[in-house]
Amino acid sequence: MSPPPLPRSPAWDKQPPKQAAFVAAAEQTNAIICSHLDIPGPLERLDNNSTGITGFYRSAASKQHPALFIKVVEKKRAGPLLAADPFASFVAKQGVPTPCLIAHYSKDIEKGFFALTYPYFEARFAKPQTSDLTNLGMMAGRLHQALASCPWQQKVQENSEQRQALLFNTLQRIDDSDTAIHQDVIETLRHGSLDYPNSHWPAQIIHGDLNYGNVLFPIQTPDQPLILDFEDTPLSWHSPLVDIAFIIERFILIHSDHEDLAYGLASSLIDSYKQQFSSPLPPIAEGSLFKTLQSLSVRALCLLSALSLKHISSPASEWDKFLFLYYQTQKCERLISKIETLLID
Repeated sequence: MSPPPLPRSPAWDKQPPKQAAFVAAAEQTNAIICSHLDIPGPLERLDNNSTGITGFYRSAASKQHPALFIKVVEKKRAGPLLAADPFASFVAKQGVPTPCLIAHYSKDIEKGFFALTYPYFEARFAKPQTSDLTNLGMMAGRLHQALASCPWQQKVQENSEQRQALLFNTLQRIDDSDTAIHQDVIETLRHGSLDYPNSHWPAQIIHGDLNYGNVLFPIQTPDQPLILDFEDTPLSWHSPLVDIAFIIERFILIHSDHEDLAYGLASSLIDSYKQQFSSPLPPIAEGSLFKTLQSLSVRALCLLSALSLKHISSPASEWDKFLFLYYQTQKCERLISKIETLLID
């Protein structure tokens, strides 16, 4: 199993994503995709303002195949997605609901483009309610137990060390003369830490990208959330606290203006997570959650900087997101400390 290319641009929006809306795909697009995958049309395309053939499609169920979700990417982007599927397949066999690649419908569709096809589910994003965070905590616990038994531990550890080396090399190359990198980013990188703290929670393979768009709640079975997108997993050898911090950042701190709501959601998440284990979680060092959240933002900014040094531009909104997250952590330090006690108790 070869590692995906390094680096990969991180992505997260400060607001929860809008529910997907599909529109009829163009006639020419239908003809290209359907003929190569040997499926009947018509296809519907996710309405996300993308141009060209790349994008997300769905195909209704037929006598020959189930409902399909089709992701069309440039062929050079297919490698990391294909490398992610063994992890999805492994955890699915361990009982973690995960849509896995359907090999028969995943292939080249036109010069330079590749289609990756998965089962399609009618689903929604998480809501700020106790039941969703309880179910997410349950699934995160099951996911971590499955990934801990995954057979590629050593390879993922090596990949993660490569990523860490890339980030530190990037940090050493940045100076005040890098006009492509905003001064606020440079200052954040200098004062922040790329290293996650030693939380005393042993490292293992984790998901690495449990953001809002990668957890879906099926309409028919909302108590069994689907875990999507294992693209970062082959690079993610860290304490499970990193995934937990990621969830807290994406699903809970966005409600920090309503502290009682945020704390209640965190309590539901963490209590449910802990119940998945037969023995207590390792005690984490005080301050580990805050430091982990800070490092998430610093590492994301450093990764964007690595892309910039390779002359690969990222939208200004990407830089703004992670600066926002870094300062949001500082703003919410008291709430984060309160949430951390749920992990320690």
